[in-house]
Amino acid sequence: MAGKVAGLPIVSKLIATQQGNPWAAIIILNPSLSPTKLAQVCTPHTAAIELAGFDIILVSVLPALGCDCPCAEDLCRVLAARGTREVIVGADCDGRSTLWCSSEEAGHFKVRRGLILEDIIAEFNLSV
Repeated sequence: MAGKVAGLPIVSKLIATQQGNPWAAIIILNPSLSPTKLAQVCTPHTAAIELAGFDIILVSVLPALGCDCPCAEDLCRVLAARGTREVIVGADCDGRSTLWCSSEEAGHFKVRRGLILEDIIAEFNLSV
């Protein structure tokens, strides 16, 4: 869905996962860019778009609080379907890992999230 974003220029485009208050969204400020929502991989916590003229997918991920990593399957689905396209992922997963210089506290759900994300990073050969 494209819409207005309070406080941003009228030309901005909002690609959200749902009406109202979405968990994940992507905002395009450049009016010359033409985003296409990848509805087949979007969920309430994951938004994904393609940009016309670019061989790239942009993904926004914001998981629910207090659970292991519910967006892992969503992210894997996007990455598996990307083909030769590059993917840029913006995610606020609140996961702890030494890969991104975060301390670990054994047994904490944030460490479990971090381990899940480490597996995804390794499986799809991603850079942090």
